[in-house]
Amino acid sequence: MDLKMDCPALENYVPKNKQIKFCLFSEARWLRLLSGQGKPYEHIIEGFIQIAEYWYSDICEARERELTIKWIAERLNETPQNINKWLPLIYKDLFELNYSKPQLFASEGENLCTFLFSGFEYGRTCSFSFGLPAVPHPGDTLIFEFVKAALDCDYFYIKEITFARDCGNPSITIHTKPKELFERINRYREFLLEKARFMNQIDYETESKSHYYLDEMLRYYENKGYVPSVETIKQEREELYKFWREHNKK
Repeated sequence: MDLKMDCPALENYVPKNKQIKFCLFSEARWLRLLSGQGKPYEHIIEGFIQIAEYWYSDICEARERELTIKWIAERLNETPQNINKWLPLIYKDLFELNYSKPQLFASEGENLCTFLFSGFEYGRTCSFSFGLPAVPHPGDTLIFEFVKAALDCDYFYIKEITFARDCGNPSITIHTKPKELFERINRYREFLLEKARFMNQIDYETESKSHYYLDEMLRYYENKGYVPSVETIKQEREELYKFWREHNKK
C-alpha cells in the first residue's frame, strides 16, 4: 500500500472501525481540514463532529455510549456500509494530510512538534505532528488517543527531544516509547537498556521481546555482564519452579 504518510503501522495492519471511530472522536475538529477536497464523505463531516461532541457531553446516556455504526449512520442519513467504508478512509486521509501539511494541525502560538510513536508490537510505528502550548520534557507522559487504532496504544513516555533549524525553519522532533496505563518509568531500567545497547549486548529484535523477558535479560546483564537468550531464561525459570515444587512437597 503506497501511503503518502509516515505510518508503517497502517501498511500491514487494518484497525477495526470501532477503534477508528473513537480515535476520530478524540480529534473530531481535525476532520474540517479535509473539507473542500472532493472527498466522498465530505457531507457527513459536520454531522460526525456533532456526534463526537455529543459523545463527550454529559447528556449522552450510558446506553448510547457505544454509539454503534448503525446509530451513527441513522443520524447522518447514510448507510452503515458507507460509514464502515469511509471511517478508515478518513483516518488515513488525516495521516496523509498531516504528513504533507503538518502546520495545519497547530494553532497560532502553539509549538509544532513531530512525534515518533511506536506500539508494543514490533514494527508498529507512525509519526504525527501537532501543536502544543509547551514542549514536553523527557520523562513526561503523553496521552494521544488518535493513534490508538494504528498502534493499539495511546499512552507514551517522552524519551528524547531533538531541536533543529534548517534554512531558518525550526523543528521539534519528539521520540516516544509505549507505556502501560499505570506504568511508572524505572530510570535505572532505562540506564541498563542504554548500557546494553552501547555495549552491543542487545539489538532491536531482542528489544521486541515482551516486557517480562526483556526485564529478565537486563537483570541478567547487570549481574553477569551479558544478555542471555530467551531459552536460557525459560530453562532457569523451569529449574527454579521445579525446586519450589519439590521444596513445598516436603
